[in-house]
Amino acid sequence: MGAPRCFFKEGNTIPKIKERNQTDKVKGKKKGGKPAQASARRVMTAKLKKELAQRKRGGGNTAAEIPRGSFTDTASTTATGSASADSGAGAVEQVEQTAQAAAVDVGRAAKRGAALAASKVKQKRREVKERRRQPDAQGQPPDTPAPGGHGADTPSGQPPHQGSAPGTSATPPPPTPGECMRQRAADQRKEQLTRPRAGTPSQGTAPASPHYGGPQLSPGPSTKNSPTGDRSIYPSIKERPRCSNILKEKPTAGAIRPKNRRAVEQAARTRAAPASVPGPAGRKAAAGKIADRARKKAQREAQRGMLQKSRQTAQAAADLSKRAAQATVKAVKELVGALSALVGGGALAAAMCVIFLVAAVIASPFGILFANEPSPGAVPLAAAVNQINMELSDRLAALQTGDYSAIDIQGAAPDWREVAAVFACKTAMGADSVDVAALTPDRVARLKAVFWDMCALSSSVETIDHPATDDTEAWTEKKLHITITAKSAEDMRTAYAFSADQNSTLTELLDELDVIGGLLANLGMSDEKVIEVLQRLPDDLSPERRAVVETACKLVGKVNYFWGGKSSAIGWDPRWGTLMKVTAPGNDTSGTYRPFGLDCSGFLDWVLKNVGLPSDGHWYVNRNLTAVSTANAKPGDFALYPDASHIGVVVGRNEAGKLLVCHCASGQNNIVITEFSASGFTVVGKLAFMD
Repeated sequence: MGAPRCFFKEGNTIPKIKERNQTDKVKGKKKGGKPAQASARRVMTAKLKKELAQRKRGGGNTAAEIPRGSFTDTASTTATGSASADSGAGAVEQVEQTAQAAAVDVGRAAKRGAALAASKVKQKRREVKERRRQPDAQGQPPDTPAPGGHGADTPSGQPPHQGSAPGTSATPPPPTPGECMRQRAADQRKEQLTRPRAGTPSQGTAPASPHYGGPQLSPGPSTKNSPTGDRSIYPSIKERPRCSNILKEKPTAGAIRPKNRRAVEQAARTRAAPASVPGPAGRKAAAGKIADRARKKAQREAQRGMLQKSRQTAQAAADLSKRAAQATVKAVKELVGALSALVGGGALAAAMCVIFLVAAVIASPFGILFANEPSPGAVPLAAAVNQINMELSDRLAALQTGDYSAIDIQGAAPDWREVAAVFACKTAMGADSVDVAALTPDRVARLKAVFWDMCALSSSVETIDHPATDDTEAWTEKKLHITITAKSAEDMRTAYAFSADQNSTLTELLDELDVIGGLLANLGMSDEKVIEVLQRLPDDLSPERRAVVETACKLVGKVNYFWGGKSSAIGWDPRWGTLMKVTAPGNDTSGTYRPFGLDCSGFLDWVLKNVGLPSDGHWYVNRNLTAVSTANAKPGDFALYPDASHIGVVVGRNEAGKLLVCHCASGQNNIVITEFSASGFTVVGKLAFMD
């Protein structure tokens, strides 16, 4: 056959031929080699067309490039080097013939390979059947009928299957691997449906193969009944063992589930999730639990605070007692020396000391060290000092009255420790000497006289005229200058003309200024009214309420009123009693100088902080206080004015059953205990964390 000449006309360009990848699969491939022949023909034709196109473009002789062995019949034609269409057509025809011959050879080789593969498959099948016919442990082949009988699947009168004696009729074709797999799966499914799930194979029967859907062998030692050889249809095929193909069932209610990581995490999240309590009742119960926890926490903090404060108080009392004892020993030594010189015998002097020791110490200036001990009609030293500070505040207020542009104070009040030492020496060793162990009103008056002897006040007004400027008119500035002149203990030796004994005793007392300072900052309760109030507290009063009442009573009569005065000190604040300027606005004392102290809210704030309870310095009913009737009020509740402009703490009831309130009163310039209604209180509130 010849190629059309128009295809190779001069001037035409042969389009690029796209070749298919040889590794791609060809649809519709059949046995017999026809696709291989067509493929070889197409390849050889394309190659020849490409060579002819190159020869036309180059004009050279390409006869040497054509294989001579394949084109022997056309050697003379190609050697001439002609580029005509006739020689090209003949070359194409020769190529097609050669391609057909090559395709035939390829088809023959493919047939031989297929026949060889089929023979190998048949051989493998025969080997498999031979292995199946091998007798098991009981001596019976699994796939053949018993001797003298027929197989289970072979009807009577029919020839046996493959493997029988030669000369029998032709055997049916063996099943394919796919059929074997389907048959085994069907058999296994039937066995699962008919056999109980929890059952095991009966003794003497071989368990089914786990391959191709069969159940997995139960773990354990191997037995003699186990089949030998490869479990697969083809020995060369190795399959991955499967865990199990038994259908899983959903566990019934109450069944034990195996624990895994996901189940454990889910259980933990379920336990950790708080149970929601819907509705008002649940919210009320939750609020009650929160309030109960807050109350218990407040009780623990109050008990811990009281324990800490008691330890500090005990330590301070121990230090004070130690130093007082040392001072007393010195006084006793002087007394012993005097008695020994007078009587002339050590034994008699010791006996006299035992008899007159207490009286001698109390009568001496060292009696001031016991001024805080409870005594009828007497006040502690700190309360006496507070009374004098109130008078100092009044005098300063009188000096500061007026319209002043500025107030300036120079100097400071005398040291109260030196005032007490001078007072003791002057009062206990003078011509009209009395003891100083109990500060009765008469002793307080003498102490006041000593203070004013050591403290002098003077004032002057400075007037400054300011001329007018472009922005302001002329004005006059009035500045008040207050001068406080304080004398020391050394100055008072000369002022009071102390004797040698008084000077010697004063020197001894000045060596014990720390002890006297402890007396001034003592928070002990020696006032008769305070002691009576504490004795009437109910026995079943909660610890935090009792702590609030006792702490409030410690400052009764000892701290002045100071507008805006606050303190975070635990215990006595050393600033109390010192002159300071009132910086808080809103009061007639704002901008003046007064002895520092507390206001009403500052007093309660100090009390709660010293007890160990929370405090923000502001209390109002329906804010952080719950209204309580006066009949149900308990010690530790708060008492308020109608407009909440003043506040105090309920400390108990008097003999008539009326409420008593401890508060820092501006009118009395002190911390006092007064009757509820008579003092202007009308409302009672309870703290949220109190029981």
